[in-house]
Amino acid sequence: MDNMINFGSPRIGDEDYAAFSYKTWPNQWRMTHNADIVPAVPPMYFPFNFYHVANEVYEDKNGDYKICDGSGEDPTCNDSHSMYSVTDHLVYMDQCMSNLCGNCQTSSEFLN
Repeated sequence: MDNMINFGSPRIGDEDYAAFSYKTWPNQWRMTHNADIVPAVPPMYFPFNFYHVANEVYEDKNGDYKICDGSGEDPTCNDSHSMYSVTDHLVYMDQCMSNLCGNCQTSSEFLN
């Protein structure tokens, strides 16, 4: 069975869409990095009701990984932040994911 992995994906549908997506493609994974702002948009609360598809793999600020609870909206993973960061969206798995960070090779080089 094929896998799908995305990095820093925004919410793209409501809870019904998330359930449909997971049923259709059960081997999908969302990588989130610390306080990345993109997975926090659009808001999941009224009047929007957007919701993430499962499964989230969360990379914390120390580069440690956690497989989240499988609901799509685990309050101990990316949803645990109240302040978000554009910088955390640009670096995943210690690699620069954008030309916006110049010629960086690692997050430590980009953040210094």
